[in-house]
Amino acid sequence: MVIKRNCLLIGKLLLLALLISFLSNFVVLKGASQDDIVVNHEEYVNPRLGSIFVVGEVINNRDSAIRDVKLTVTFFNSMSEIIKKYNSTVFLEVIPPGRRSAFKLSVPIEEVEGYKYCEVEVSSYMTSDSKPPGFYITSARAILYENRTEVIGSIRSTVPDTLRCLNIFALLYTEDGFIGVTDSDLTIIKLDPYETTGFKCITWLINATTDVKKVIVTGESLDY
Repeated sequence: MVIKRNCLLIGKLLLLALLISFLSNFVVLKGASQDDIVVNHEEYVNPRLGSIFVVGEVINNRDSAIRDVKLTVTFFNSMSEIIKKYNSTVFLEVIPPGRRSAFKLSVPIEEVEGYKYCEVEVSSYMTSDSKPPGFYITSARAILYENRTEVIGSIRSTVPDTLRCLNIFALLYTEDGFIGVTDSDLTIIKLDPYETTGFKCITWLINATTDVKKVIVTGESLDY
């Protein structure tokens, strides 16, 4: 009987230890103004499409990588009353230390009719191991047209492995800071060891009327 009780006690302790280990890797944030994880965003209303686009960046200032980043986007009226909340995710599966990822959410205008502003916060994330992306950006420049902005450039593999299913995108900035993101270029199916290839990312939300001063291109290989 004593042995049986001891075995049950040991089992409970092991289960508790596993639970504590899991929860230590799971962090829930209450706001977007955390010093270690910063969120910037912009809103674009497109009456022709009947949509509001919320685009932004999540900057990881932590000493460790984060993954599975979840966002909450909240729309408010002029009385600061909540109209509606949405869940969203970022473009990257893993954001290494010192790196950033983009996000984009499209909302039908009629669902948030009368909205005055919105707020974006990181609702949860997991800590993660980090490793180099396996490539670097060799060139990048923005070309602004009357109805769109294109970011073109090239990337080069830095590893002896073949990189597959690359997700490449760009973040755009004016002198005042973050202004928007491009959609991802998912056309690079593979990148052979130490090979260089070109990319092109497009956004229809920013055009030649915007004075883009800086472009940051980033991405990841989905199976590296």
